[in-house]
Amino acid sequence: RAIRNIRAEAGVDPGRKVEAIFLAAADQRKILAENSLYLQTLAGLSKMDVQDSDADKPGKAMTAVVEGVEIYLPLAGMVDLELELKRLQKEQVTLEEERNRLTGKLANEQFVAKAPPAVVEKERKKLSALETDYAKVCARLAELAE
Repeated sequence: RAIRNIRAEAGVDPGRKVEAIFLAAADQRKILAENSLYLQTLAGLSKMDVQDSDADKPGKAMTAVVEGVEIYLPLAGMVDLELELKRLQKEQVTLEEERNRLTGKLANEQFVAKAPPAVVEKERKKLSALETDYAKVCARLAELAE
């Protein structure tokens, strides 16, 4: 869905095939590889390149972060750089708002005391994932601003 959302925001014709680069951990790479045909079909990809999360990040590409997997759609003739910067800034604000909401919730002593431990742990994991995604979006904004 993230790839389709990026394509829609960029105004890319739904019938046009695009290239995607995925940076993911080993377990996530395995899942991506096993489902590559589905991903290519559903996301309209001409090429799908799955790399280690430590691999060099491609420059000048639209991005999304989904459950720790970084997705890059190279901009080469596909989109306006200013539009991508605005999209990332919007995503940054959304992630920051959600992070602040979760931080406030977990700082509330009554919530932590009264909620079942499983719920509190789930919220902590959500916050941790948000922190990771937020850091990646901030880093990507810095890269594109160069």
